[in-house]
Amino acid sequence: MGLRRKPKGRNKARVSMYAPNNIYVCNVSLSQAFELFDNIDSLESKYILTSLVIIGVAIHMMAQISISSRPEKAEWTDQLQSYKDIKIKVINGKHGRIVVSCIGFSIAFPYAMEEFEKDETNMQINMITFVKEAAETSDSNIKRVKASKDNWPTFMRGEMGAAKGQLLSCPSTNIIKLGIDGAEVSSYGVEEAIEKTGFDKKLLEDYGITTEYIIARIRDIFLTDNGGLPIEKLVYNEPRFVRSKIQNEILGDNLIRTDEVSAKLEKGMEPISAINIATVKKYLSKTELFAYNIAVRTGDSKIIKRLTDIVLERANKA
Repeated sequence: MGLRRKPKGRNKARVSMYAPNNIYVCNVSLSQAFELFDNIDSLESKYILTSLVIIGVAIHMMAQISISSRPEKAEWTDQLQSYKDIKIKVINGKHGRIVVSCIGFSIAFPYAMEEFEKDETNMQINMITFVKEAAETSDSNIKRVKASKDNWPTFMRGEMGAAKGQLLSCPSTNIIKLGIDGAEVSSYGVEEAIEKTGFDKKLLEDYGITTEYIIARIRDIFLTDNGGLPIEKLVYNEPRFVRSKIQNEILGDNLIRTDEVSAKLEKGMEPISAINIATVKKYLSKTELFAYNIAVRTGDSKIIKRLTDIVLERANKA
């Protein structure tokens, strides 16, 4: 099969579902999802490992943004430009697709094993080829089905859809399911986020995957548009209290938050006009501000609009 022999102590079996320093997607750790594809002589293996680390860092970034946005609801966080950018460019991008494919394949492997064992000499390269093809061709809307040896490809694609769903939703709704410590994650920089993905430091060194390497790869993802052209600045029209230490380390001066909300957000989760939070606090009384905050949390768009209009009226008269 050609699987790489691992030194003692590497990729130890987890002792519980939420063992420390591991990220889980559909109860499979990112490090487990790499085990079948670990081959130091393969550039494809390095690409898979790089993708797994990038996604691990990205979901920590998303968790930091989500926590900084509280007490706003998950729906509010999901509509932030910076948060949506991570979803679109990273989770839904090529690295996210290969990761959900690896997760789905790992879950389906007990049922697929016999088929791939028919060619033990090329087993690993055949698995890598299959995972890459599935990443490019799978429909994420396929429903989950019961597993069997006969339908394992369909089962795998259903698990891929579930994995993608967790990566998109859990950073703002249930970070415990991913194995992220909410009490600590806000303090992580890139180096700490990489450590928390669960990969042995020696393994990453063997593949030439350093903190600087991951930062460069993620910068390239964010600072390139859909046409492949470079972007000099990422300007997000959102409050400055929205933040991510990881994101700041990676993007630095290329990232700007304007402290404004320029687009109407669904479900009345934020001011409808382009005003910032400081302006709301400045022109509303204590009781009005309390009512405003309750309306934001409950999604009462009528109250939000009425109080926002009061803010604008008072601001224009000032």
